[in-house]
Amino acid sequence: MSWKNLLRQLFRDLSTRISSPCVSTNNRYIKQSVILRTRQLQQPSLKSTGVFVYNFSSKPSFVMEVDSSAAAAANSAELGSKTSVSTNVEGDTDAGNGNQNRSEKRKKSSKWKSFGNKKKKKKEPFYRNRGEKQVQDGESEEKKDQPKNNRRQDHWESKAPKIVPHEGSFRHEDMQKLFGVEVDVPVQGNANDEEEAPKVKVPKKKLGILVSFLGSNYGGFQINAGQRTLQAELELAFYRAGIISPSNFGWPSKYSWSNSARTDKGVHAAAQVISMKGEMIFHTEDNELSVEDQLNAMREKVNEYLPDDIRVLDIERVIRPFCGRTNRDKVRYQYMVPSYMLCPREQVEAAFELAGKRECREAKDKLTPMEASDIVSETITPEVLRDARSKLYGYRTTPDQITSLRAALKVFEGTHPFHNYTRRLSASDPSASRYIMSFVPLDPIVVPGSVDDDGIKGEESEWIPVQVVGQSFLLNQIR
Repeated sequence: MSWKNLLRQLFRDLSTRISSPCVSTNNRYIKQSVILRTRQLQQPSLKSTGVFVYNFSSKPSFVMEVDSSAAAAANSAELGSKTSVSTNVEGDTDAGNGNQNRSEKRKKSSKWKSFGNKKKKKKEPFYRNRGEKQVQDGESEEKKDQPKNNRRQDHWESKAPKIVPHEGSFRHEDMQKLFGVEVDVPVQGNANDEEEAPKVKVPKKKLGILVSFLGSNYGGFQINAGQRTLQAELELAFYRAGIISPSNFGWPSKYSWSNSARTDKGVHAAAQVISMKGEMIFHTEDNELSVEDQLNAMREKVNEYLPDDIRVLDIERVIRPFCGRTNRDKVRYQYMVPSYMLCPREQVEAAFELAGKRECREAKDKLTPMEASDIVSETITPEVLRDARSKLYGYRTTPDQITSLRAALKVFEGTHPFHNYTRRLSASDPSASRYIMSFVPLDPIVVPGSVDDDGIKGEESEWIPVQVVGQSFLLNQIR
């Protein structure tokens, strides 16, 4: 007899002995099965019930083994004892659990619905007289009659922060009062705007600008609050020329302002690059002028509004991602060093004929540099300094001194930590390292003397140009 026939015979024998049905808890791999629960086994040592799963397409397998008393209690509580055999199809085993989950979801949803239906009581404003609603303090009758939407809009406009221009720009009122500069900025939304003829739309392009300046009368290049800076003067000139629109004037970030270097107070520049977005004010739809002629006309117009110590040398069209600071690959500084800085000490002491010179020299080992500087500032008057300078103007350097100076400056070339030339940086800080490409003295030049107020011409003096070229410099390093 085959195993299938034996299993059929077993099914006939056990069908009459089943006390309660058993539902399979996992039928993922059984598409159609008959689950039978046997009575307690005849062996007294094994007090358990076995569950056999018969699949018509495979051999029977023992699925699980549970305690007979616990299984009987669970089956009788959940399913009852009405049927003896349960035929399961895929998806029917989770029917009981699904119904229970649906009922729990309905209960929860009904609770949330009942909670949401409860209306919140509005807080009534406090009135002095409860019987009659009076106008609240600080509220006028006109505002009370105003539509609700307008009142809400006025409220948020009053709460919104006011956008203030840069404190160092001449668009700011404090800068105009401090330096006596008058700037006419049109107010948006003016009633006379409708009467004016509509302006022709002018294209805005990225520009590269080359400027030169004398920084003696300015507090540095970068815009700064409470100081007259070169950037503020250039911004004002570009605005008056029409290259910067009134809506962008006062906010350098709106027109992508960037400069290749930030010079300190009193520093001059022969050629410095600036990048910004500007309006092509001489552009016409007929293209009567070429781009080069438009840029030249813009340069001349900007120079009309600049002071005499600032000049725009050239304006060129550049690509959109060009930046005057990040596209810079090197920076070159040139210092004019007077030749008498290399003269012997005895000649310098002879030029300064003043009392107490010997005492200061004898106590030089006991004084700190700051103490020695204080003594010099107290004892050397401007008249003594002027006389000593006139005596030293006639000094001229020798080729050996230039060679020694060149060898000394070559030590700075290369990558080195320059933490001693700046502030708040240690020697181990990687940001203190800078790459110096070259540091060399040039041939000395003779500068003619200047004419004073009395018409007397001064003596000629010799100066040594010293050029240093590097990728970048630290704060106060170039000084």
